[in-house]
Amino acid sequence: MTRDSPFHGRITTEEEFSETLSELVLKAHANGVDVVGSWECPPDGHDPDWEALVTELSKASRGGE
Repeated sequence: MTRDSPFHGRITTEEEFSETLSELVLKAHANGVDVVGSWECPPDGHDPDWEALVTELSKASRGGE
């Protein structure tokens, strides 16, 4: 995270992770960021390397129209 990061809390559960990730994706999309794709999450120190994949789902797959 950068020093300008809006995240200032701790994530200690899968539910908190899911909520935080959803908020991040939705806010970025609302601000015109193309969030679809593969995102590398480089480690700090000895943490593992991660990759996050964001895919747009159809409304039908969410139970919508």
